[in-house]
Amino acid sequence: MTQNERARSVARDRPLEAVKRELGVVLLAGLCLLFLLMILGLPLGRQLFVLLAYSVFATLWLVLRTRRLARGRAQGVRDAP
Repeated sequence: MTQNERARSVARDRPLEAVKRELGVVLLAGLCLLFLLMILGLPLGRQLFVLLAYSVFATLWLVLRTRRLARGRAQGVRDAP
């Protein structure tokens, strides 16, 4: 077994790797949104509302993805990349 094949088999054994990557993307996008809001100079109340709405959406997305992966794992079905 080559090192590349071993890396693929390890990735298959870790079903939440995709969710971890999505968490990283969500965090970076949130940071970019924060900087954008600071540049735009919106009132503090609006900035907090936009960040709160983004946080709720991102949290729901990650929870639903994790639940779907866990359900698929329990049923023996892997999520397609």
